[in-house]
Amino acid sequence: MGDIGGTNILKGLEVKSLQNTYVNGELADFIEVLNELSMTYFVESVDAYVGELTDIGERSFALLDDGVTPRKYIVVYVKLRNGKEVALLEVERAGRSVSTLIITSLNGSNIKLYIEPLLKYIIFSSGSWLKEGLVKWEKRLAIYKVKHTSNFKKTVINKISDI
Repeated sequence: MGDIGGTNILKGLEVKSLQNTYVNGELADFIEVLNELSMTYFVESVDAYVGELTDIGERSFALLDDGVTPRKYIVVYVKLRNGKEVALLEVERAGRSVSTLIITSLNGSNIKLYIEPLLKYIIFSSGSWLKEGLVKWEKRLAIYKVKHTSNFKKTVINKISDI
């Protein structure tokens, strides 16, 4: 990162402002939700990070259905005006329905520490956020799954406003 001389990098993460984040397809719809979220009264800031699952783990789910193109993900950190921080985790869904995760810490720990293990979990569970697998985080994190339905945007905004 630049603040430590530019010699260390975060592999696979591409830091972008929300307005300059460009992705295709399903993730583009998610960016639209984030833009609306950033304009709500209870949100202080929204930072989005784009990466590829192939940088996290090598399994078939890390690639799109063509077997060649790396599947992308977006991690979004939302800082709320009440001082809490929420992370949203969205994985590119071409051909597979993957729910968005809304994550917040229950004990004040840094939620950024849990993102890579959660991404590894979805890779090794072949694209499913199985409840049995998420249980190991339930003492430290509140994890909400939001399905991509017609009222997805409203559901995400309402869930974050309740945190």
